[in-house]
Amino acid sequence: MKTTTYVLLLSIITLSVFYLSACGSKTETQENGTRINVQVAPVVQKSMVLPINTSGKLYTSVESKLSFKIPGIIAHICADEGQSVKKGTLLAALDLIEMKAKVNQANSAQQKAQRDLERAQRLYADSVVTLEQLQNANTALDIAASNVKVAEFNLRYSAIYAPESGKILKKFAEEGELIGSGNPVFLYGSSKEGWVLRAGVTDQQIIQLQVGDLANITFDAYPDMKFSAKISEIEAVANPYTGTFEVELKLDHSDIHLYSGFVGKVTIIPSITQKYSIVPIESLIEGNENEGYVYGADRSSNTVTKYKIKIGKIVENQMLVYSGLENVHEVVTYGTPYLTTSSSINIVAGSFNENNKLQTPNNK
Repeated sequence: MKTTTYVLLLSIITLSVFYLSACGSKTETQENGTRINVQVAPVVQKSMVLPINTSGKLYTSVESKLSFKIPGIIAHICADEGQSVKKGTLLAALDLIEMKAKVNQANSAQQKAQRDLERAQRLYADSVVTLEQLQNANTALDIAASNVKVAEFNLRYSAIYAPESGKILKKFAEEGELIGSGNPVFLYGSSKEGWVLRAGVTDQQIIQLQVGDLANITFDAYPDMKFSAKISEIEAVANPYTGTFEVELKLDHSDIHLYSGFVGKVTIIPSITQKYSIVPIESLIEGNENEGYVYGADRSSNTVTKYKIKIGKIVENQMLVYSGLENVHEVVTYGTPYLTTSSSINIVAGSFNENNKLQTPNNK
C-alpha cells in the first residue's frame, strides 16, 4: 500500500516538473520572439478594362401616359392592350354633346359681341356713347373670340390620337366611365426610337462608363441571341432605395419581337481603364462581400501590417483590388493563420513572384 502511494506521488511530482519546464520553455520562446515562417507574393499594379455585368428591364424608348384634357364620359375606346397602332390613329373619345354645346355657346357670344361693337361704333360717331364704352365693346369682342378658341381647343382634345407609331402597353379605363382631366387612359410606347434597357451599376463601376460604351444583352426569351447596345444616358444621382446609378442602353435596331418589361442580362465594356492591385487569392485572411483583409509584409523590419481592402473581382486564383494596397509591395500568402499584427516573420523560399501574371482580355 505504501509502495503504491509512493509511486503515485512520484508520478505527480514528475508531471509537475515537466509541465513547469514546458511552460518556462514556451515563455522563453515567446520572449525570444521566434519568427514565423511565411511566403509572400508581390502586389502587381495594373490598369485594365474588365466587363461590367449587371441586369435591367426593357422599355420602349419613349413611354407616355395619354389622357383627356377635360373631364367627361368616355364614349369610345378604340384600342386594346398590346395593340400596335400607327401615328394619328384614334384611340379614345369622350361623349361630345356637352363640348359641342359649349362651342355653340361661345360662337353665339362672339356674334353678339360683334353686333354690340358695331352699334357702339355708330353711336360713338354720333357722340352718343363715350370712348370708354366703345373700348369696352372692343374688349368684350376679344374675350368672346378667345372663349371660342378655348371651346374649340377643348373639343379637339376630347379625343386621344396616337402621337407616334407604337404600341398600347397598358389600358387604365373603359367605355362609359367618368374620367377626370389628366387621368391616364393609356400607357403608350413609341416605336419610333426603338428599345432601351435601364440597368443599375455601383459607384465604383459608373466612374468607368461613358455615353457610347458598347454592351451585349441577352433575354431569357431568346437565350441563344445577343442584342447589341450602347449607353445612351447615365444618371447623375443614385437611386435612394438601391444606392445604384441607372444607365440607359439603347438597343440596335432588330426585327426580333420584344416586349416592354423583359429582364435582360447585360455585359458592358467600359472605355475607361481602371487601376487594380493584383494579389493571389491565398492572401485573403477574411472577407465580407466586396471587402476583406490581408497582411502586408515588410522585409526590412520582418513585420506584418493588416490592411483592409476593397475587392473588385476575383479572376481564377487572383484578386483584383480596387483600393487598400496602393503603397504595399508584398502580401503574405502562406502562414497567415499564425500571424498577428505583432508577429515577426521569416520569409522562406517558394514565394510567389511576378511571373504569376493575370491573363485577361483588353489588359493595358
